[in-house]
Amino acid sequence: MAKLNLKSSPEKNLQTPEFFWKILVVDDDPEIHAMTRLVMKDWVYHKRGMELLFADSSSEARAILEAEKGISLILLDVVMENDHSGLDLVKYIREVLNNNLTRIILRTGQPGKAPLRKVITDYEINDYKEKNELTADRLYVAVTAALRSYEDLLIIKKNRDGLEKVLNATSNLFGNFSISGFAEGVLGQISGLVGANGDSLFIQYDSIINGENISDSVILAGSGKYTGYTDKSLSVLDDVDIVYKIKRCLEERGSYFNEDTYIGFFPVSDTIQNILIFYGLHNIDSFKQQLIRLFSANATVAFSNLYLNKEMEETQREVICTLGEVVESRSKETANHIQRVTEISIILGRAIGLSETDLRNLQMAAPMHDVGKIGIPDEILHKPGRLNPDEFEVMKTHTLVGYEILKSSGRDVLKAAALIALEHHERWDGTGYPYQKAGEEISLMGRIISIVDVFDALYNKRIYKKPWPLENIISLVEEEKGFHFDPKLVDLFLENIDDIVQIQEKNKD
Repeated sequence: MAKLNLKSSPEKNLQTPEFFWKILVVDDDPEIHAMTRLVMKDWVYHKRGMELLFADSSSEARAILEAEKGISLILLDVVMENDHSGLDLVKYIREVLNNNLTRIILRTGQPGKAPLRKVITDYEINDYKEKNELTADRLYVAVTAALRSYEDLLIIKKNRDGLEKVLNATSNLFGNFSISGFAEGVLGQISGLVGANGDSLFIQYDSIINGENISDSVILAGSGKYTGYTDKSLSVLDDVDIVYKIKRCLEERGSYFNEDTYIGFFPVSDTIQNILIFYGLHNIDSFKQQLIRLFSANATVAFSNLYLNKEMEETQREVICTLGEVVESRSKETANHIQRVTEISIILGRAIGLSETDLRNLQMAAPMHDVGKIGIPDEILHKPGRLNPDEFEVMKTHTLVGYEILKSSGRDVLKAAALIALEHHERWDGTGYPYQKAGEEISLMGRIISIVDVFDALYNKRIYKKPWPLENIISLVEEEKGFHFDPKLVDLFLENIDDIVQIQEKNKD
């Protein structure tokens, strides 16, 4: 295989990511390679030259297609290793590689081997030419038409991909959304709307946090040369022109076009504004400018909804954690106990394969595991020694009290918290309380909190005991595998013991 870059010094087109159109020539005739190289060496389409790749066989072409990305066009011979190797390659490209973007022009010197109507009907190709009819002009027309089609398909794909990102980020506001993912979707969608592919930034400015220091704003997403700067401070770019554009946008509280740049204003709240800076909008007409404005207006509403949901979730988490801390404080334990139980529970939840939604519910529900202690008398709750049988029976009711407090909510988080409060003292072997549930009758979150709560109680000092040595705790956990604790969770617990101990040390009482 030979590879030749025909760099005919075209101007760089800012609307396309590659500098050259990649064209693969597949033919077992060296003269066809030489002729194609000679004829196409100075060709330019939309200010981009041609990069030619050559293969002598369909098997060689397969290797190139698997290694090279962004091939725009294939000039493909039909008869090579056998009478239908070219046609087999077409099926491989479309059905195995699932590549429906690359344009394919069949060239044959033996039209009887592959009748035109049958080939056009049975194979997903874009043109069919006999080699003896392909003059330089006709080849130019065919290649130009194919590249134009490929370019249009790229724009459609970028538009679809950008829209999918936006829809995925907004389809379930109370699900697993991502602000940065939404921002990336906005960049892709605008790119698709106007057929541009310039460098772009999505920036968040918070007047309370950033004040006059606009350069301290956060980059939500970036494309082109700004790819990879997500969640970084704008100051890392050290670009006074960007700061100026943002300042003007904030002062005018509106979007505007400036030469080849669009600066979009996305107000989220009284203090938070998002600013889009999109470069590379060369010669876009008033209709495309209006498309961008309309899309920006809709995206502003979606952003506001995303942030409102985020604020609601954070408020809910804060209320839950505060209530948990109040309960733990009353029982003479600390807020660090809640933090430790929550973080260790997330380690086990992730290890056992909980979804991101369930992990988030577990994170918010874990602090509520002992909320029922609010109904236990002080003389039992604060007793420094071991409880007598009657006192222990009263203590056991904290699981039922907690469940009664939380069970009526329709929120998934509080439903999970109710089950955790009820079940975190059940045992795998069915000898726990309050209902002697066994095995998988106990919810997975309840089983997780069970092992984590016991470990934390043993590892730390309590009013009724000194902390245990780690090796003694590990021995107990191993002994209780299949009795007190879910055997699979025990294995995962021990596999992650280093990270678990690190959380303990980081959040000491």
